[in-house]
Amino acid sequence: MNLLEIGVYVGAIIVVVTLSQKLISLITAIQRVILRIKRSSPS
Repeated sequence: MNLLEIGVYVGAIIVVVTLSQKLISLITAIQRVILRIKRSSPS
């Protein structure tokens, strides 16, 4: 395994981690909006 392959693997891992973190923050934001809508709507 040469240095280029190691760099590609490390870059891919960093991209996956950042994407998953953005996805988690997006999901939590959507959940907050849904909760706010449920509270504001008279049920």
